[in-house]
Amino acid sequence: MPHKQCQLKQFLTVIVTFGLIISWSACQQQNKLREQLIGSWTNVDLKVSLNHHKVGDSAYQFEVPIGQWEAILNIKPILTDFRDDGSYRSEYRTLEDSLIREVEGKWQFEQDSLILKEAGTATLYHVEMMDTLVIFTGWLDWDQDGEADDLYTGRQSKVGFR
Repeated sequence: MPHKQCQLKQFLTVIVTFGLIISWSACQQQNKLREQLIGSWTNVDLKVSLNHHKVGDSAYQFEVPIGQWEAILNIKPILTDFRDDGSYRSEYRTLEDSLIREVEGKWQFEQDSLILKEAGTATLYHVEMMDTLVIFTGWLDWDQDGEADDLYTGRQSKVGFR
């Protein structure tokens, strides 16, 4: 019996050690993503697949390709600052550079997902970071039908620090 107890202790030690390594690794990845995100970012392109478009289509896709932001949306690309204190600010500007909307809130990572909190709502995005380019993917209520059933994918480019 002592031999089986010893084997069980060794097995549990291996499992606990493995769990700690995975936890430490996830924490390191989260810290790396956090460090990379801090700074100023501007939108490059976006694509939204709407489940239930207002005109009744069961599948509708809205897309703003690279270089077409101003022509399609009639505003400058959104500029977002992610600050070290966990706050963020997004500026929406006219083509003439007048501020027309400002969104402020808090941000945090949970594993590889970014949570943006603003005005009592939280939105979760899967994040893929590639040097100075980040891809955000998440479910939003883009068509404002009351359901977060529209798949958003947007890319932003790092423009430095402000």
